[in-house]
Amino acid sequence: MNPTITFQALMLYFFATNVYPYAVAEGGQTWAEALGWTVGAAPVLLGITLGAVHAVYMKKGSIRQVGRAELTMTVSCSLQHVYNKSIQTHTK
Repeated sequence: MNPTITFQALMLYFFATNVYPYAVAEGGQTWAEALGWTVGAAPVLLGITLGAVHAVYMKKGSIRQVGRAELTMTVSCSLQHVYNKSIQTHTK
């Protein structure tokens, strides 16, 4: 998980629970609280979603080709990293 997103989520939780400690308004004010959470969470969720769509859109090839290429690259890089680590530990 991206450390920046984790930090943002933790800060949002911190501000919602500690900085603004108030009783939940009763008698028809819950819509305002729902609106506040929507406005607060929308930039993070839309940023992740639109960023992923943009990243896939900017690559050459179809969605299937891009997904297959990224998955193959990730697996091969992970395997290469494990292989390099095992060689380093055996040569020492």
